[in-house]
Amino acid sequence: MRSRPPTVTVAAILMALISLLGLPGPLLPGSEGVPAVVLYGGIVLGIVGLVAAVGLWMLGRWGIWLTVVVCVLRASCRLRRG
Repeated sequence: MRSRPPTVTVAAILMALISLLGLPGPLLPGSEGVPAVVLYGGIVLGIVGLVAAVGLWMLGRWGIWLTVVVCVLRASCRLRRG
C-alpha cells in the first residue's frame, strides 16, 4: 500500500470542505434572484468535488485530474461573476 503524502491529504480535505460548502446554495437567503442553472450547477460541482476528494484520498490518478477540472471550473465561474 502506498503512503499518502501530507500535501495530498490536505488537498483532499480542503476539496471536500469547499465542495460541502457549495452544496446548500439554493437554501441560502438571497438565492431567489439567482438563475436555476447557476444554483444547480453549483450543486453538481459540489457533488463532483466530493467525488474528486475521494479520488484524491484513495490516491487515484483520476482523482487528481477530476480535482483539476473542478478547480478550473470553479475558478472560471468566479472570474465570470467578477
